[in-house]
Parts: sequence; structure tokens; C-alpha cells
Amino acid sequence: MTKSYIEIIKFLLEKNRFVKTSEIQRFLENKGLFTKSYTSNRRLLQKYLENLEYEGYVVRRYPETKGRQSQEWKINSKSFPK
Repeated sequence: MTKSYIEIIKFLLEKNRFVKTSEIQRFLENKGLFTKSYTSNRRLLQKYLENLEYEGYVVRRYPETKGRQSQEWKINSKSFPK
């Protein structure tokens, strides 16, 4: 896992609620993991989140939503038992 994956997981664990993709992107930009180039960051972040979802670490609020519609993400509590 790259540092970005780990930071996304840590961020979602701290929030413990559904978080918009844009909020995650701003967090990664503030950490210096993403530059300010919006379009390329958004595509890369989407790829990271989809990979984490595939592995079972995160879940989408609206799994049927595709394309440019806003998405929200949350940590999969089954993957991180207390």
C-alpha cells in the first residue's frame, strides 16, 4: 500500500462517517500527497477509493451512482473490528 492509501484509511477511521470525495481530496492536498491539479487528482483518488472498496476496506453510500455525481465514502467497520 502506498502512503496515500494509508492516509485515506486513517482519515476515514478518524471521521467515522460518510465523507465526500472532495473532502478526502482536500485532506490529501493539505497533507502534500496531491498537487493542486484538480482533474488528475480526482481521477487518481477515485482509483484509490475503488481499489479500497474492492479490497473491502471502504464502502460507498450510493453504490449505484456512476459518473460525475458526488460520492460519499466510509470505512468498512467489518474490516476494522474494535
